[in-house]
Amino acid sequence: VSGSRDKSIILWDVASGQRLDQPFEGHLDTVWDLSFSPRGDMLASAGCARPDTYLHCKQGEIRLWHVSDGRLLGQPMTGHSGVVWRLDFDARGRFLFSAGDDARIIRWNVNPESWQRLACNIVRRNLTVAEWRMYLNDEPFQATCALSSATSIDKMTKNSSDLTASREGKP
Repeated sequence: VSGSRDKSIILWDVASGQRLDQPFEGHLDTVWDLSFSPRGDMLASAGCARPDTYLHCKQGEIRLWHVSDGRLLGQPMTGHSGVVWRLDFDARGRFLFSAGDDARIIRWNVNPESWQRLACNIVRRNLTVAEWRMYLNDEPFQATCALSSATSIDKMTKNSSDLTASREGKP
């Protein structure tokens, strides 16, 4: 895999040296680092969300991609002031660590199942189609919460520690 100044990400066939598919596109500036999840189904890319001048960035960003088809997974994640230089997944693929120009290391929860639990705990309903598209782009729409008329708020909140843990970055 390669990322470059032309803002693209390319997957390569190691044996033939040929590009595997169309480039992943969406970054606004140079792609500085890439990291595959341990299962190889997700790719994280580091770039700049607010470029100022060449090699100067006001706000870094991280994008998550589906390796199988190059679709963006969710919205870009921002949190670093300056370029994000380094990305690495934990061994289980639940967290992504980023290091940036701002001398900070951030741990990102990239476990989609925990995102779903957190969303359900916060809004206590399924996402609307508009909300789904806003946050999950081209992912096929589906019910996000296991809700029914028999499901009570008490049952939904019985695992309130999940919400606290998720806010701390733990699913």
